[in-house]
Amino acid sequence: MAQHQVNFTQDGGLPVALTTVDKVVNWGRSNSLWALTYGLACCGIEMMA
Repeated sequence: MAQHQVNFTQDGGLPVALTTVDKVVNWGRSNSLWALTYGLACCGIEMMA
C-alpha cells in the first residue's frame, strides 16, 4: 500500500494540513471497505453482521 505524506504548518497557532483534494480522495478510496460489505436488502445485513 502506498504511503501518503501530509505536511503540517502553523498558521496563527492552529495546525493546518497542506495537501491536495486528489490525495485526500485517493486516500479515502484506498482505505475504504464499502466493497466488502456491499449488498442489498437482507443479504447485505447478513454480510455486515
